[in-house]
Amino acid sequence: FWGEGCPVRLQLFHYIMQCFVINESILGKPALTFSFDGYKEGVVAELTPWQEKYDLFEELFEKSKKDNDYLRKFVKPFWRLKEELRMIHEETMKVELSELSDDDLANLYKKLHKVLYEFVIYGTYFEIVDPYSETMAKKLKKKYDLEGKDVASMVVTLSVPEKRSFLTQEKVDFAKLCLGKISIKDFHKKYFWMDSTYKDAPELTQDEIKKRVEKELNEKSKVVIENEIRGTIRYEYDLVKKKEEIIAEIGLDEDDKLLFSLIAEFGRLIDKRKVGMMTGNYSKYHIIAEIARRKGINLDDLMFFTEEEAIKFLLGEEVNIDEILKRKGPCFIYNAPEEEQIFTGEKAEELYSVYMKNIMGEEFKGNGTYDPGQSIKGKVCKVINTKVDKFEEGSILVTTMTRPDFMPLMRKAKAVITDEGGLTCHAAIVSREMKIPCIVGTKIGTKMLKTGDNVEMNFCLGRVHKIKENKEE
Repeated sequence: FWGEGCPVRLQLFHYIMQCFVINESILGKPALTFSFDGYKEGVVAELTPWQEKYDLFEELFEKSKKDNDYLRKFVKPFWRLKEELRMIHEETMKVELSELSDDDLANLYKKLHKVLYEFVIYGTYFEIVDPYSETMAKKLKKKYDLEGKDVASMVVTLSVPEKRSFLTQEKVDFAKLCLGKISIKDFHKKYFWMDSTYKDAPELTQDEIKKRVEKELNEKSKVVIENEIRGTIRYEYDLVKKKEEIIAEIGLDEDDKLLFSLIAEFGRLIDKRKVGMMTGNYSKYHIIAEIARRKGINLDDLMFFTEEEAIKFLLGEEVNIDEILKRKGPCFIYNAPEEEQIFTGEKAEELYSVYMKNIMGEEFKGNGTYDPGQSIKGKVCKVINTKVDKFEEGSILVTTMTRPDFMPLMRKAKAVITDEGGLTCHAAIVSREMKIPCIVGTKIGTKMLKTGDNVEMNFCLGRVHKIKENKEE
């Protein structure tokens, strides 16, 4: 399996897992034969077939060798859907949801969900790059006889998109905000949805932005902030040069040049997907909250409904609420192109036990994205929610995935371990830019580790080893 996990609520995430198996009707390509999402205590275990994803990317690579423009033409509808999603997001934000009739609110939700669904179908296809990219270091080492070289670092550099990610742009804009070059109002208009996740969608308010600015200016001088902006620009310039140097050093052939350009472009597409999914989830969350308000149901309970069930409930159609709320316990969902099975109760507990049994161990792996040149030992501090969980400076930050609100923690971290992400994810790019030792895509780091655990990290091999305490008899 390709497995990942993160904090979620079912209605904000399950549709994504469905998209993995129904994308043939939109993309004209075979879908994955199945996907599997398991929920327990607010966290999902996301499982998809590793080999099927790998084979789909291999197919795209072969077609791109015959037509270098193949990927651009293939994803052309994605950009239209991205614009449609932006427009429906803005429409949802402008309308006073409480003034809509039940029918109008249901139609708005259907409209949003249709566009979001088709957009995310492309987004799930972009994830085929992850299994393929994690094999690249081994392939390059063998093909170009690179024994003794830092091949993992080379692969990460060649895989990073040259165009600035939206998270890096947010960092630059925030620095400009601190320097008085843009207004709080303009920053809020552009990034008010930035704290959205697959679990919640709180607004980043202007008051919160003001407090962040004050905190930043208390910790840093304006000269330091100016230098950080220059550092980001310099990193982007140096990245292009570094890629050219690696290509020349290895003697990369034309096929592999194309391959890394595809991997980097997939990274850019995943970045654009993330913006659409987070803004889409922001709109979706607020529609769900309005349904909960007018129907007198607890929002947390409504989050265990699927989209169709929530709309039926809104319109007064019959739904089995008792059966739906059984999903509050462990809940596992098997998705196939024409089949869905939902397991709750004892069967879900059994599945969860089997899943955990198969991932438990003292060591697990991911991809090292910044290698300090030596292994690092340290104490873990696990942070899932930056507003609730405390982080101890100098600890090894363990989380599902990094977001803008993790930036202050990353600066204080000895190293970073994430569940999610490939070589082009936010944590990978930021760790290299900030020279923070980092291993991404462990898939199970947050399940294996808890705050206070001691670990040793080997960045060249991407390994995390849990160190057992020696207790006196």
